[in-house]
Amino acid sequence: MDSFTGETSFTIDTRGGQVELTFNSIFEMIEKKISKDAATLIVLDEFQDVSFIPQALGLLRNSFQSFKNIPIILMGSKKHLLSDIFAKPSAPFAEFGIDIEFGDISYEEYWKYIQERFSRNELKISLQVAILWQNLLFRNPEAINMLGAYLVEHFQKTEITEKQIRQSIDVLLDVRKARFFELLAGFSSAEENVLAAIAKWGPIQQPSSKSFLDKVKLSVY
Repeated sequence: MDSFTGETSFTIDTRGGQVELTFNSIFEMIEKKISKDAATLIVLDEFQDVSFIPQALGLLRNSFQSFKNIPIILMGSKKHLLSDIFAKPSAPFAEFGIDIEFGDISYEEYWKYIQERFSRNELKISLQVAILWQNLLFRNPEAINMLGAYLVEHFQKTEITEKQIRQSIDVLLDVRKARFFELLAGFSSAEENVLAAIAKWGPIQQPSSKSFLDKVKLSVY
């Protein structure tokens, strides 16, 4: 029982033990023991990463199909990998479940959430500046929340301005630049040009178009 929420909770821990847990044994435990005593929902985030584990997708599908009354939510952010898992006729999870795609959070809803988080530091922000903030970060929730955490940590009792937003983004990028340089070290000069172009111009609708290839100094044969 969780001491804070009062809800049923459990942890699977094999430290110091001799028992080897498998996909099947974990899900069998959920189905035969846990779900008998409490309403159960299985949620697996970044599910596409499972594809990097040999035979894991096949084992998971077999386990999921054995569940009768347990709902399952599989979430992921990398569409090209998810397509290999779900969309292709021969994919391991072809015709499995119902597809639901989450679009961008509306500007107004995100603004309300930002205001709620800002209230503890007596920070204010206009809708116009909040929209600019979201657009500068391509409406990516992780990046938006990261900047929000920085603002809450470094400002209080003021109204956040466009200048502060831009300066704070620069600070966060500067703090993390070592990570980016490390990533770039693994790319060729051509790949680096493509990444730089995407960073400058945003998402590219037609990466094989002549105009884009000319910008990154590439050609297609």
